[in-house]
Amino acid sequence: MVYICTWRQSKMVSGINYRYPSSIMKLPLTRQINLGIALTLLLVIFNAALSYRNTLKVVENERSVAHTHEVISELEKTLSTLKDAETGQRGYLLVGDDRYLEPYKTAINTVNQQIAGLQQLTSDNPQQQQQIVDLKKSVDIKLTELEDTINIKRTRGQQAALQVVRTDRGQLIMDKIRRQIADMQLEENKLLQLRNAESKANIDSTFLSLVIANSVNILGIGIIYYLFRRDTILRHQEQTKQNQLFSELQAERNRLKTMLQQLPVGAAIADDKGKLILGNKQAENILGHTLVTTESIDDYSEYRAKHPDGRPYETHEYPMVRALTTGECVVNEEFRYPQPDGSERIVYISSTPVRESNKIIAAVATFYDVTLLKTTEAELRSSDEKFRQLAENIHEVFWIFDPRNGQLIYVSPAYETIWGRTVESLQNNPMGWSEAIHPDDKQRHAEQHRENIHHGTLNVEYRIIRPDGQVRWIEDRGFPIRNQEGEIYRVAGVAEDVTERKRKEAEIQLLNETLEQRVQERTVQLQEVNAEMEAFAYSISHDLRAPLRTMQGFAQALQEDYADQLDEIAQEYIQYITEGAIQMDTLIADLLSYSRLTRVQIELQQVDLNSIVQEALKQLGAEIKEKHALITIDTLPLVMAHRSTLMQVITNLISNAIKFVEPPTQPKVHIYAREQQNLVYLWVEDNGIGIAPEHQERIFRVFERLHGAESYPGTGIGLAIVRKAVERMNGKVGVESQVNSGSRFWIELIKRV
Repeated sequence: MVYICTWRQSKMVSGINYRYPSSIMKLPLTRQINLGIALTLLLVIFNAALSYRNTLKVVENERSVAHTHEVISELEKTLSTLKDAETGQRGYLLVGDDRYLEPYKTAINTVNQQIAGLQQLTSDNPQQQQQIVDLKKSVDIKLTELEDTINIKRTRGQQAALQVVRTDRGQLIMDKIRRQIADMQLEENKLLQLRNAESKANIDSTFLSLVIANSVNILGIGIIYYLFRRDTILRHQEQTKQNQLFSELQAERNRLKTMLQQLPVGAAIADDKGKLILGNKQAENILGHTLVTTESIDDYSEYRAKHPDGRPYETHEYPMVRALTTGECVVNEEFRYPQPDGSERIVYISSTPVRESNKIIAAVATFYDVTLLKTTEAELRSSDEKFRQLAENIHEVFWIFDPRNGQLIYVSPAYETIWGRTVESLQNNPMGWSEAIHPDDKQRHAEQHRENIHHGTLNVEYRIIRPDGQVRWIEDRGFPIRNQEGEIYRVAGVAEDVTERKRKEAEIQLLNETLEQRVQERTVQLQEVNAEMEAFAYSISHDLRAPLRTMQGFAQALQEDYADQLDEIAQEYIQYITEGAIQMDTLIADLLSYSRLTRVQIELQQVDLNSIVQEALKQLGAEIKEKHALITIDTLPLVMAHRSTLMQVITNLISNAIKFVEPPTQPKVHIYAREQQNLVYLWVEDNGIGIAPEHQERIFRVFERLHGAESYPGTGIGLAIVRKAVERMNGKVGVESQVNSGSRFWIELIKRV
């Protein structure tokens, strides 16, 4: 590249000293515009402050409402916990099985924490605090009554305990607790209504203030727009007068700019003051940012160039500045320039002054990126050093072999660690490494080495014997190195000590040899467990149901033979016995169904969902009629399932959809399906009481109930049976629900095999 230190062709830069008339660039705004903007800004600030104040009030009210909801929820949980304790105690009194005491024990541990939580939540309400003290006394009495009855059952027998239950003392205590909780809930509901009213009033106030303030702001903006519009018209008139003055200058600048953009290197032109006139894209690409819009020589300090030794450039050191101030011609000066990604580029820059009448009127700088060139040079210089460090620091033996003369050219120091011999010994005996090969492996190694080494590939395992007598396994791999003609002139390879791997492979082989025997032993154990489960299920089906049938028979006999001798309370007790026996029989049947699902072999076949749903509706006909339920069904596809198992699943889901509806709401159930690739999703949607998100996983567990049996009867096993049955058919089950918004249960089934 040739650089000219004098440029006297004034025609090329004849436009450099032109100056824009100041009247074009400066048309000040009127005082009216400034005043309008100030007033509008003040109104905006006032509106923001007022809105912030009202918003704080709304937020505080909403917090109070949420707090009241939390108190009501905690009261309901406390009552539910006491019900669970009473249910567990009654189950134990009737059956005598300690497992029924689990809910009771859990409730005892939970209820005191709930009472303490209520005391903390209502700490700002003295009236509620006193009611909580009274409630705690009643709860303590109830828990004592439950514990005493359990102790009577354990010490004096079931009849004595039932005699205590018949006194109705526990029921009276529970009724008192319900009244206390109801009174507290009533108080909280009153607070809730009051806080909701305050919240609504604050929201209305906020909205009104926003409307008024925004109306005033819009009016102010309209006035400002009018003033700006008038000012714009005046500017436009003045601009039109000046446009002709720029046309010739702009045309010349465009020609110069086009020439500059076509250059294959970065370029920039500055006037005699140091102001940037023109620059091309190549310059910006090299520097990694747009060119600094310099107005004077001092502005060059904004560039971040560094000398090769890392020192930053001073302003007077930049080649462009030196060309403007001293007239110096700079050729291929090297500097470093940081990039946005943190890297640095190496750049060669040249600069020359432009003179007219022996006066410097401008300067031109050109620069190009030599980073790749410099990097390649550095990489070539460090290549040998890197190779040496790599070869000497890896744990494997790196070697280079010349297949043309059969000479070993290089062996890394790891040879001494693995072979136990010095690298220097190979200088006197180049084949010394092969003399260490185990006698049993020498012939095999020699054959593979002869066959493969001249092709440039090698992969062989063999043993060596170290001077200390240790036997080590070696994995030796080689690969070819070709010259420009494609001929193999070197073979490089890695020899690795794989003794530890060989030991583990032997252990795995021994483990695999004993695997079949352990599988057979495990199979026998599983068969024994299945036999025990069969016997247990038979015992439940026959031994536990016999006493229930006896209870039902005698209760029926009492009603038929002694009805005229029994008062209303005795009749009620007999009804309790009958209902309890029926519920226990249902519970046993559900347990057997759940147990059977884990053991029965299920074979999937293609079934019609339409026929199964219709059959399920027939089985639930009495329940549907009693509840006046409305069932709607879309056309359903075929699926792969076990017919009787799927029937049980759909029956349970429809029964739940009808059951869990708040009276006197009419139950409405919608059954439909959606197909997705090879899957079918069957949905059962209801308008029931809904399920809180935090409980949606619990309901699929055995004996998990969210409501007492007196509100919604059942055993707590139905949805557990649904999940187990669907999983046995290689499907999934889930629910989407919100409290008081109904539920959508879904099951995922295979469409076809």
